[in-house]
Amino acid sequence: MNSMNKGNNIITMRKRDITLAHEAFVELMNNTEHILNEEARMDPPKYKGLNSSSLEPCAVEKIKMACANTPFDPNEVKLISGQRFPDIVAEKYYGIEVKSTKPKIRKQSQWQSQLQ
Repeated sequence: MNSMNKGNNIITMRKRDITLAHEAFVELMNNTEHILNEEARMDPPKYKGLNSSSLEPCAVEKIKMACANTPFDPNEVKLISGQRFPDIVAEKYYGIEVKSTKPKIRKQSQWQSQLQ
């Protein structure tokens, strides 16, 4: 095997690893979204009453719950204090920004993950 093939193989492996990591993070966010939506349906007043300072710790708690059956360690989900970006960091690499909106048209609030 020449050095060019070795380089190509390493790059291919890295792309594959990045894709797998991205898929795992998408799964974590989907799990979190599901947990938040289910709990909000069961206790609407609690979730409607959350403000920005209480929403972020709530999100951290639910992200930690969503770590089950994923490669993410719930102990590595951290709330970042202050007015910094991102609000939450998972595994020292994945940033999660928490936003809230008040629905004007929809009758029911719903959590969504915005992955980019």
